[in-house]
Amino acid sequence: MVNAAENEINYLQLWAAFMGFRAYCADKSDLHVQLNIDNTTAIAYIDKIGGMRSRKCNELAKQLWAWCIGRNIWVPACHSPCVLNVTADKK
Repeated sequence: MVNAAENEINYLQLWAAFMGFRAYCADKSDLHVQLNIDNTTAIAYIDKIGGMRSRKCNELAKQLWAWCIGRNIWVPACHSPCVLNVTADKK
């Protein structure tokens, strides 16, 4: 489990995306799954398969892609403005 107090929001967004894939696509392959995320940094890490600013985000993005490539799952990430992300952000 990831401790929210010990990680930046960008890492937490990537982690949530990865856990979503592991939960919903564990027995799936040969898919095209579009991620709608309200965090533009997380989108960049996914779309570029990593990045240079955060070592943790870079490693997690690479892990996400390795998991998806192993199942032939293509993952484009798109921006979903916060106002449209009400259900996901509801507590």
